[in-house]
Amino acid sequence: HAYAKTWMDVIGHFGRRTDTLLLGLTATPRRSDGRCASDLFRETAFEISLGELQERGFLVPMDYYTVEASLGLSSLAVDQSGDFQANLLGKIMNSPEIRALTVKACMERAKGQKTIAFCASVEHAEELAIEFEERGVRAAFVSGETPDRTAIINDFRSGRIQFLSNYGVLTEGFDDPSIECVLLARPTTSPLVYSQCLGRGLRSFPGKRVCTVIDIVDRQRQQLQYNAYEAAGLQRSWRGSGKDPLREAAAIARIRVTDPSAFLKIKNALSLSETQAILMSLDPRTVLAGIDGMPLVRYERPLEGMTLAPDEARKRAEEIVNASLAGVTGLRVTAHEAHLEVQAKARVSFDGATYLSWHLEQATGFRVSIDVEPLKEPPQIPLPSSLPSDAKRAALEALLSAPASEPAIESRPVENTVIAAAAVAPEKSSAPLGLKARLDRLVHDAKQILSQTPDSLRTDAAAPSPPLSPQTGKSDKPGPRGLSIQERLKAIKAEASLRDS
Repeated sequence: HAYAKTWMDVIGHFGRRTDTLLLGLTATPRRSDGRCASDLFRETAFEISLGELQERGFLVPMDYYTVEASLGLSSLAVDQSGDFQANLLGKIMNSPEIRALTVKACMERAKGQKTIAFCASVEHAEELAIEFEERGVRAAFVSGETPDRTAIINDFRSGRIQFLSNYGVLTEGFDDPSIECVLLARPTTSPLVYSQCLGRGLRSFPGKRVCTVIDIVDRQRQQLQYNAYEAAGLQRSWRGSGKDPLREAAAIARIRVTDPSAFLKIKNALSLSETQAILMSLDPRTVLAGIDGMPLVRYERPLEGMTLAPDEARKRAEEIVNASLAGVTGLRVTAHEAHLEVQAKARVSFDGATYLSWHLEQATGFRVSIDVEPLKEPPQIPLPSSLPSDAKRAALEALLSAPASEPAIESRPVENTVIAAAAVAPEKSSAPLGLKARLDRLVHDAKQILSQTPDSLRTDAAAPSPPLSPQTGKSDKPGPRGLSIQERLKAIKAEASLRDS
């Protein structure tokens, strides 16, 4: 709003004062008139993407579905703001054929969900509400002409109304995080308008896992119509799989190939299926990471109209899961008539198994439900005194080679044997430790173990080392030069040998 005349007058007046701080806040920096907030607020203090907001839990993912219809938007004029001309767009979207298609898609994809619909005219909003009422859905509509708008909106917030259609009043400033479905029944050229409509349903709410988004688009892929794929940085004509476009874009970005021509092909691909086909056609040595950073898996898709036998689908699924997840255990695949249930544990955290399930669906033609539970290694390794020397050395070296992000190591005596136990979390550092700093810390931890060993088990060689700085992971005591990596590795091995003695 900063470019509005009244705000420009305010900014122009107070902006001449040297003690005035001008602070702008917006979720939609790109305006429909082409101007951008960054031109007025020249220094960006902070910004965050939709994808990162999803990862932090402020927004939920979306199940995004496009409904293609013959809208004829290519012949539609645009108004002064650059958006589709409102009167003609309203007539197109409110035609009986398009309205029936819209209602059918919403009943199938969002059955029982709390839905907000953005419409192309007041008449369009009213007619949609009537059609949902006729199908037994509690529905209402609001516009700038609605006299009891507040009461209707409150009924929608409380759940007494399930479907609420509107024209021009709920795109901005309206907040109801419990919305489960957004019906985009008004095509737009404006990233600002589109983002505002989309954002009504993406906010997190207790028990809300995902938001269903239904977008009515021109079958001819009108070049001016803005969509979620473009918002995510994908090709405008991207063919989605029903997954979140933001996550599809992130999954594509995690692909790593060393073949420049393959990189360009992937960049120009128009679907996940096309991307996977390109990856499978490459020399395996040139593919460092596949879709979503997973290992590249190879499979043949069932021919069109053909269905795998349940046993064959189960075996293929087991092969793909074993090839995709490192250290998978407890794998169990249950095959039903057209559905696979997959359960497993893995040594690494696996976020939702979204693209593993996609691969399984592509390879088998079955619907897939998958549950991959992170398998965490126990933080404590007991070393009973009855263990042979080689076993104790291996256990101690395993502890010393643990990542720097794991808890620091503290010792305690048990049965005349010092064992390592996770006890004290390391102090937070401002930046990840380098390799040398991590080795310094490991040497320090090993010596700490020995410094707390009972005298009967110690030798004079186990002298305590100077404390490490929590900021750098290095010794606070100055020295002529730092130890080399090879020297540090030798020190670790020497400490392990000393520990066994």
